[in-house]
Amino acid sequence: GLTAYTRAPAEGVWDKGSKVKREDMVVVEVMSRVVDRPWWRQYRHTLENLFRQDELVVRGQRYEAL
Repeated sequence: GLTAYTRAPAEGVWDKGSKVKREDMVVVEVMSRVVDRPWWRQYRHTLENLFRQDELVVRGQRYEAL
């Protein structure tokens, strides 16, 4: 499953030395039974290049359905 939070009022702020850089953020949540870590690592690099970002955060966590 996939959920994109594109309308959330999220803003990223980074200190770039002499100035502060601000960017809008989009959070995408993917749920999968299997995590292919090498694929996600490569996909993160692909997205960083596509969106011209120094770094994107891709994180994984386990969950328990209640």
